[in-house]
Amino acid sequence: MTYTATAGTSFGNLGERLFSLVIEVIAAIAGASLSIAAMGIGGMNRRNNEDRMAVIKLTAAVEHVASRLETLHIDVKATSHETFARLNEVEQRLAKLEAIR
Repeated sequence: MTYTATAGTSFGNLGERLFSLVIEVIAAIAGASLSIAAMGIGGMNRRNNEDRMAVIKLTAAVEHVASRLETLHIDVKATSHETFARLNEVEQRLAKLEAIR
């Protein structure tokens, strides 16, 4: 899923989505860290296959969220570039109109 702004959307909504995704990343990292710490303390003597699989799943989840955040970052950069290009064009048109007056 990519996040791009269209003509009718506000960038406040994009900021909210970005903030929401950042919160998800922080929560995933915190959850993974707490889970790994709890497994380390409680399972010092019994390192079995289930513990390894849980760590692998948590790591995969964090990597997935990180890749989605990277995709969002690329989309935000593209949207910003497009917005500032349009703003520059409007600014130039306005300057031409003011020069005619």
